[in-house]
Amino acid sequence: MSALKKILLGLVIAVAVLVLVGLFLPSSAHVERSITVDASPATMFALVNGYRSFKRWSPWAERDPETEYSFEGPDHGVGAKMTWASQNPQVGSGYQEVVASDPYSRVQSHLDFGSQGTAEAFFRLEPGADGTSITWGFDTEFGMNLVSRYMGLMFDRWIGADYEAGLANLKVLAEGLPEVDWTDLEIEVVDIDPAVIVYTPAQSTWDVAAIGEAVGGAYGEIGRFMAKEGLEQSGPQVVMTTASTEEEWQFDAGVPIAVIPEIEIDATDPVQIRETAGGMTVRGINVGPYSNISTNWDKVRAWAAAHGYEEAGLPWVEYVSDAGNAPEDELITHLCLPVR
Repeated sequence: MSALKKILLGLVIAVAVLVLVGLFLPSSAHVERSITVDASPATMFALVNGYRSFKRWSPWAERDPETEYSFEGPDHGVGAKMTWASQNPQVGSGYQEVVASDPYSRVQSHLDFGSQGTAEAFFRLEPGADGTSITWGFDTEFGMNLVSRYMGLMFDRWIGADYEAGLANLKVLAEGLPEVDWTDLEIEVVDIDPAVIVYTPAQSTWDVAAIGEAVGGAYGEIGRFMAKEGLEQSGPQVVMTTASTEEEWQFDAGVPIAVIPEIEIDATDPVQIRETAGGMTVRGINVGPYSNISTNWDKVRAWAAAHGYEEAGLPWVEYVSDAGNAPEDELITHLCLPVR
């Protein structure tokens, strides 16, 4: 037998062996890593139940800062979708979408890498004495693709290191967020339309009685102005914080009206008219006495931070209920925080 025939025969045998071995290799790959974070399951769930915070902890974001991201669907929960495109082969291109979301316990995503295939990823959250145990997992199927089966033997080494880095970043991010439990407060993200308000600036110390007197006095002044000009209220009264210190609170008390009236107001008059900015707003629904508002503001801000929103303006309160006609424990106030 010639040397060439021996070489060809050896290649055929080698290929046959590779194919035979490949048929017995695992047809799927599973990778998972875990870490314990000193944060609540609610905080961890907020961070991974969507993609607003993804670039803040992703192990791949820092690998290619030029990666292009686009987002579709809701910010959080089922349907939240992120598409990415990178020239870096270690980052690549594709999309991932949240397909299942169980509050405070599990998030599952579908990943599509284009010609490189698809996979499923999940986060599992378990509360413990030292915080929250978070497990990040990855599963993919190779079918009869023997090349992928061989590559699958390396998945744990390749992906596991990235998952460990991502979880470490998540831990730093989560443990730097406010430690506030917001789970008993209804909070939502809404798009607020601009509104025309009649308003007057006021200030007060943080004494409850002083606040009541300052707010009441401001609305009294607004009421007299509106009666004089024949203006009608078109929505809930609002109080907008303009500045605050440990000793003093400054605010604008306002009443919405339908349109800007054609009247002249001197710049020195205490009552003025303007249009508010509107836009994306995190809104907490405070039900009960006004004394709850301060604590619930902390919850609104903590919720916004954990869900990846940044404050983008001065907050305000909408007094939905009329305190003169509703029991104290049924009063409804909206705590509104402009965000981006």
